[in-house]
This record gives sequence, C-alpha cells and structure tokens, in this order.
Amino acid sequence: MGLLRMLEFVLIIIDSIASTILALLALRYTARPRLEVTFDHGKRRTRLPPNTRITLKMLVWNKGHIYAKPAAHGVIGWINFPEDFFRRGGELLEIRYGPKDKKHTNREVKPGVGRRRYIAIKKPGIVVYPQEPPEEVEIDMLTPDGGEYRIEIPLYSDEGDCGFSKLLLMVNDNEKGE
Repeated sequence: MGLLRMLEFVLIIIDSIASTILALLALRYTARPRLEVTFDHGKRRTRLPPNTRITLKMLVWNKGHIYAKPAAHGVIGWINFPEDFFRRGGELLEIRYGPKDKKHTNREVKPGVGRRRYIAIKKPGIVVYPQEPPEEVEIDMLTPDGGEYRIEIPLYSDEGDCGFSKLLLMVNDNEKGE
C-alpha cells in the first residue's frame, strides 16, 4: 500500500506541474500588448506656459506583462481633451506619428464622449515593440489659459485592446514648460 500511495503522490505532482506549464503557455500565446502613454522621461504630468503654440511630445511604451511581451501592430488611439481645454482658448492643430522618415499626420479634431474632443492616431497606426525605444507622438497645439487639463488616451491594436492612459497638463503663468 505504501508504494501505491507514493506512486499516486508522484503522479499528482507531475500532473500539477504539466497543468501549470500548459496554463503559462496559454497565457503567453494569447497575451495582448499592454501599452502606456507618457510625456518625456516617463512622466504622467507636464507643465506648459499659457496661450503659446507648442509641440507636445508623448511617448508610447510597450510595457508587456510578466509572462509575455507581445509586439503591438497597427496601434490606433484617441487623445481626448476636456471641454475646459477648448473653452479656455486651447486648440489642437495637428498630430504626427509613425516612423521618423515617414510621419503620418492628422488635423481632424472630432467631438468625443462627455463633451470632450479628440485627435486620433489613425490607420496604419504605429508599431510598438517591447524592450525597444518608445514611439513618439507629437501634437501641435495652442495652450489654453491657466488650469489643469486631464488627457485620456485609449489605445487599440490589431491584437486587441492595449490599455488606457491618463495624463495631466498643468498650464501656469509661472512655468516655461518641462
């Protein structure tokens, strides 16, 4: 009887290990990209001077997961600005994205959900690889009067939903920008 119990115990351990390996492989090959948008140097907030024409640079990073780091192809996104941004004199002029030698542009500012307006990264989108430098997105804009403006950015790729980022623009008379 002791030998049978020992054999049963060993088989249970082997089954558990095999099940764990199969589950991790399933996670790895079905994982979607996890992207994050920041300002320069990974910051989620930046200070800007009011009533100034500037180029706002954003970085799109592929953060991946612990168990997998898939590439993101054909990434599109909607950079949503609050109503106050426009009511206080802010204006979105153009967005540029893609490879440095072949930038794509978009000048269409459209109404979004909840009285927000957005400018979009359209198809063909951008490609973001894990463990590579981030992709740059540039927005030419006229900054509004002083205040704090929350930017919300959902991203989607050919592989599916890639995440949602929130950034903060702080427009202040005393700042020269960061």
